[in-house]
Amino acid sequence: MIPLSFVGGVLLTAVLAAAIVAGRGHSNSPFRFQFLAWPIGVGLAFFVGALVYSGRPRWPFLKENEDRFLAVLIPLVTWIEALGLLSKPWFAWPGRLLVALVATPVLLFGSTYFEAWTPAQASLWFGGLAGCLMLAWVSLDRQVRHLPPRTVVLGLAGVNAGAGLTLMFAGYATGGPLGIILAVALATTALVTPRSIPPEPLTAAAGIGLVGLFALLVSGHFFAALSLDHAAILFATPLLAWILVLPRIRRTALLRLAVLVLEAIPVLGIVGLAWKRSEEPEPPRQVVDDGGYSPADYQNFGK
Repeated sequence: MIPLSFVGGVLLTAVLAAAIVAGRGHSNSPFRFQFLAWPIGVGLAFFVGALVYSGRPRWPFLKENEDRFLAVLIPLVTWIEALGLLSKPWFAWPGRLLVALVATPVLLFGSTYFEAWTPAQASLWFGGLAGCLMLAWVSLDRQVRHLPPRTVVLGLAGVNAGAGLTLMFAGYATGGPLGIILAVALATTALVTPRSIPPEPLTAAAGIGLVGLFALLVSGHFFAALSLDHAAILFATPLLAWILVLPRIRRTALLRLAVLVLEAIPVLGIVGLAWKRSEEPEPPRQVVDDGGYSPADYQNFGK
C-alpha cells in the first residue's frame, strides 16, 4: 500500500515546481532574476515534498545520511546554481567542484566507513566519486546547452525515478521514494518551461537533479544493498542523451521521444534485476551502515 504521505509529497512537489516556474517574476523584472525560478523551483519543491513524505531533515543533529542530503547538499547546490545564474557562466564551476568534493564525505559522515577505511582507501573512494560527479556534471551541462534541453532534463527525471524504484527493491525503503519525488520536480519543471527560455535555467535545474541522483545512489550502495555495477549503470545512463547530437534526431519530435525510450531501457533493466534479486533469498551478510540500520530494517520500514 502506497503511504498517503508519499502521494501528498509527490503532488505538492509537482504543484510547487509548476507554480514557481510558471509564475516566475513580473514582466518588468530583470530577466536574470526570473531565471532563479528554475533552481529554486526544483530545489524547494523537492525539499518540501521530501519533508511531507518522510519528515526529514530532522534537526538539529542531522545524524542520518538522508538528513544531511536534504539539509546540506540540496540547499548548497541550489544556492550555487542560483548564484551562477546571476553571474558569469564560469562562476558556478568552483561551487560545483566544491559540491563534488564534499558530497560523499557529507553522506558518509559519522558512519563506520571513516574508521574502517585506510587513508588510501578513503582517498580513492572520495576522489574517485568526486571525479565521477564532476565528469557527469560537465557532460550534463554541455547536453543542456547544445541539445534539446527539455528532453535532456526529462531523461534525467526518468533515471531518477528508476533509481528510486531500484533503491526500494535494494532495501532502501526510506530513500527510494526520494528519487521519485525528485523526478517529479524535474519533469514538472521541464514540462512547464517555455521553448523561448535559454538553456541556462534548465542547466541549473538539471544540476540539482544530478546531485540528487548521485547522493541517492551513493547512499543506496553504502547503506543498503544497491550493487556498485547497478549504481554505475544508472549514473551513466544520462550519457545516452548524446545521441541527440545527430541533427536528424534532434529536429524530429518522434525521434527525441525515441531517445527517452532508449534511456529507459537500461533503467528498466536495472529495476527488473533489482526486483528479481530482492525476491531471491540471500545469505546473511554484514553491512557497515550509518546509525545501526541494516538493509532488512529499510526493507521492513512501515510494515
